[in-house]
Amino acid sequence: MKSLTPKDINLIYTQCVCKIFTFSNNIPISQGSGIFLKSNNIIITNYHIFIGADNFKVILSGNEVPKCKIVSINAQNDLLLIYVNSLKYNISEIKINKESYVGEKVYAFGFPLNYKLTMTEGIISNLNADIKIKLEENYFTNEINQSGVMQISAPISHGSSGGALVNDKGELIGITTYSDKSGIGINFAIPAKEVLSEINEFDKLKIDKLDSKKLNAVDYYCLGINLMENADFKSAYKLLKKSIKVLRNNTNILFNLAILCNIIGNFGNALKYCDKLIKIEGMSLRAIRCKASLFLSLEKKKEALKMLNIGIKLYPANQYLYYTKAQAYFDMKKYHLSLKEVDKAVELGKENYDHIKFKAKILEQLNDLNGAISQYEYLLINNPNDIDINFKLADLNSVLGYDRKSLEFLNNLVKVDEKNYIHFFNRSRAYYLLEDYYSAIEDLLVSIKLNPKDAISYYNMALCYAAFDNQQECINYYTKCINLDPDNVDAINNRGMEFMNLENYVSALNDFKAVLKKSPDYDKSINNVAICYQKNKEFTKAQVYFDKIIKQKNPNPSYYVNRALNFYVMGKTKKAMADFAKAEKMDPENSILYTKRTRILMELGLLKEALLDAEKLIKISPNDINGYIQKARILLEQKKFRESQKFVDKAICLRPEIGETYFLRGEIYTALGKYEQAMIEYNYSIRLDNRNPDSYVAYGKVCKKTGYHNLANLNFEQACILDSTYFEKVNKLMNS
Repeated sequence: MKSLTPKDINLIYTQCVCKIFTFSNNIPISQGSGIFLKSNNIIITNYHIFIGADNFKVILSGNEVPKCKIVSINAQNDLLLIYVNSLKYNISEIKINKESYVGEKVYAFGFPLNYKLTMTEGIISNLNADIKIKLEENYFTNEINQSGVMQISAPISHGSSGGALVNDKGELIGITTYSDKSGIGINFAIPAKEVLSEINEFDKLKIDKLDSKKLNAVDYYCLGINLMENADFKSAYKLLKKSIKVLRNNTNILFNLAILCNIIGNFGNALKYCDKLIKIEGMSLRAIRCKASLFLSLEKKKEALKMLNIGIKLYPANQYLYYTKAQAYFDMKKYHLSLKEVDKAVELGKENYDHIKFKAKILEQLNDLNGAISQYEYLLINNPNDIDINFKLADLNSVLGYDRKSLEFLNNLVKVDEKNYIHFFNRSRAYYLLEDYYSAIEDLLVSIKLNPKDAISYYNMALCYAAFDNQQECINYYTKCINLDPDNVDAINNRGMEFMNLENYVSALNDFKAVLKKSPDYDKSINNVAICYQKNKEFTKAQVYFDKIIKQKNPNPSYYVNRALNFYVMGKTKKAMADFAKAEKMDPENSILYTKRTRILMELGLLKEALLDAEKLIKISPNDINGYIQKARILLEQKKFRESQKFVDKAICLRPEIGETYFLRGEIYTALGKYEQAMIEYNYSIRLDNRNPDSYVAYGKVCKKTGYHNLANLNFEQACILDSTYFEKVNKLMNS
């Protein structure tokens, strides 16, 4: 057949390419194109134009086409047939040619962006492309995946969907379907062989000879597909069952029934419909994928893999078969095999979002978190506002300790989805880990405003205020959390700890005991009850709870340390040392243990043993000032003043804001007889910590020695105000 001029081709297709409008509740929702085939009295177009529609209108040669009826839907191939009962127009017969080749000149006809009929020119770039059409509406099919479509360079736009793709002989070789706007000249068309298959399926109906019963069956099918897209699966199933009773061998109905039965869990019927589909159309790609998916739903992984291997042998270039195979191996926890298959899918699909995302998921399971991050970051290049990807990147970076990197993606989430409280909540956690408590509080306030019933937001707010030692605000927010979630034992326990910090032991005990009523083995509250009694100098009661917690399985070494301190104040020094030894055996690097035991050893005059503990503490925590302070105290007791000062100076370098270090340096200067310098150190110690009575007493003593009697008396009086037990000691100093 000889080639036609573009003018002649245009004359033919001007008559038969139509404009289609779809409506929902009389509101236009989409516009596309279609081709009228005179020999069959049908219009063939794209299915995706009709998703969400309840009505449509066809315009051909400027006139509305009457008596149109949808008679076939193939969602998988994105094809839809409209039967036209009567048409008055004189339209040329169109020939269909299913043979095409790469480089062949083509013309695309359609109504792009609702303009007049447009003809564009290009070539076939690829005969076996895979595409994914993302749909704007949130229906059951919110995307359409297609394999084996033609890639063309002829320009098409929104509104061209369903139009004609024609060769230079004027033959229909495809239906234009989709344009990838991320590149230039990347457009797609459904090949003629799929179109012919759909037409042949329709021809079997002999619709012009159908009785009302069979026409109703077609209606049931089309209405069922519409319900399926709106996720009303049970109603769709009922209608398709009615349809298949009449149109027994219709493969589209059989395929959709198999899909529906799989979704609603009617696996026996799903297998029946799938097997009948295979019997009629053989091992088609859709039949293989359908049965493999069904086997996966039935947890029959080996059968699914067997079916997928058959599919791969028949259709080796189909990315979705490898993808489904990767999913099967993933469900079997064979992650290395899953990765191997998804790599093949990614290689075939190139930019396929789902395949790359699934690869990242596999890498997470293989604990290759950096590899997963790199896959998600690749997806983010073309999907910068993707909530799931930003969320994943924020989470994985946080797990790896890249808190600032995590914050970048959390910032993206807040910008993209600013009404979702969870993004502000998650960003507040990132700020908290970065010790930016002010920013954390700001985000939590937004989170609470967006969702005032989220108990955890109040809980985290309390944690932020704890960083500022603001006990009252902590208590307020823990209380709000508890009011929303009365069973949150962590919140109740933490509120009790804040009460204990305020020396409100009655309220603290009430909270700790409330926790134990809800959760008798909650070890933190058992320990806290004991500490509460200990601080209230009720050592015997404290002992009961220390014993109780240590009897639990795998007790924390710190519990032995706390019981050791309780034994010591009760005068049971041997038992105290035995508990310290147990704690040390369990955790030889427990800094709290050495801090506490060093002080007791000093009180017992065991300076050599105390010095060993202080040195261990410095070795374990070289940036913790406690080890240096303890060693300085021991050396001071041993009258090694110069050595003692060296360790005090080290502590001050590490933490210049701690009053205790300046107090200790004042003690050294006092011992050396340098009273003026000692006064400076004591004064600075009080400025940093004005609640330590020992600082006032020591300052008063050197003031008295240097003749500042009034200043000495003022310091002695302040010590008594802070702690009345100092009165007798201070009285002797004032009268000496």
